[in-house]
Amino acid sequence: MTQTDKQSIVEYLSGPRCYSDGVALYQRYGLNLRLKRQFAVDETAATREILLDELRKLAGLTEAEFARLPRLAKVPTLNVSATSVPALMAPDSIESQYQEVSEPVRKMIRFREKYPFLNYPDCPDILKVLVADMFTAYGNYKAAFARLQATGDADAATVASDCEMVISEYLKNREIWEELEYYRDHGTVLGKAAKFREIAAAEDLSAMSDVDLISKLQSAQTQESKQKKKVAESNAKGNENEKAAASLEYWSARKRELKAELSRRKKK
Repeated sequence: MTQTDKQSIVEYLSGPRCYSDGVALYQRYGLNLRLKRQFAVDETAATREILLDELRKLAGLTEAEFARLPRLAKVPTLNVSATSVPALMAPDSIESQYQEVSEPVRKMIRFREKYPFLNYPDCPDILKVLVADMFTAYGNYKAAFARLQATGDADAATVASDCEMVISEYLKNREIWEELEYYRDHGTVLGKAAKFREIAAAEDLSAMSDVDLISKLQSAQTQESKQKKKVAESNAKGNENEKAAASLEYWSARKRELKAELSRRKKK
């Protein structure tokens, strides 16, 4: 491990210590496959304590140094049973934990009732794409979790692969949930999900018509203005709105990219 890797673990241990983020760190840097599997499928007070201790060791901290670490946020109270699964955004309910729903149609109806803007004509297409990705991530998560419960420790390659999938699909699901929740509450796109970066990287602005380019620029300017206002309001209250700041950064970069393409065309 590099010093930078160790520092990233120290930063995690100095923060709110979200369980899923800690599991993702151990998945990346830890070596014990049995623990990787256990952390991925079983969140209890005991596994949380073991996870923190393992991360402490990976960061090269003594127990005394670990105890003296500054805490940036209070650790949330753990309230799960020994057999529970890490909270995941099931398609039918945000409170739903790992469970089967026998009626897919009813599941979709309930999901759209929770996010009615998905039926609106002005709903951004990217959100509809994210919804499809959310269902896929949830399915992948359930399948990998079921395999982990049935797989013995002897099959190390399968355990490692499924542990990685459980964590990656969990995190993907959560970031999409954040996008939907943010749009429902604020009426603007957050823009933090990896899908936004994927689309931006694959998009060929040079092949876009002037009309479409200008339309996208106007949309980016509107979104940037809204996020600037939210950031300013938070700063005035002495608070920090990380989501709004991240969204502002995304839309500002998007605006610069679109303006650069328009400027390039004008020079021709």
